[in-house]
Amino acid sequence: MKGSRFYYFLAVLVFVIGSLDFTAFIMQKYETFSQGLSDSFALTGLGLWWLFSLLIAVVATRRMRKAGRESSGEPARRE
Repeated sequence: MKGSRFYYFLAVLVFVIGSLDFTAFIMQKYETFSQGLSDSFALTGLGLWWLFSLLIAVVATRRMRKAGRESSGEPARRE
């Protein structure tokens, strides 16, 4: 259970770092934040950060469910 919490914390951390990276990039390149919202390179980078964060959260959820099945006596399903 503690390992899953670590993964969720890591997912949130990656999400926040990606958002800050996006904001820093936009603020360096454009005068206002709203001008940078149409920058496809920056939006692609933000999407990749967020997809990586989602992947970490999915791994945590799957591990937690697998641990729950094993503790309840059900045999773990092979994936």
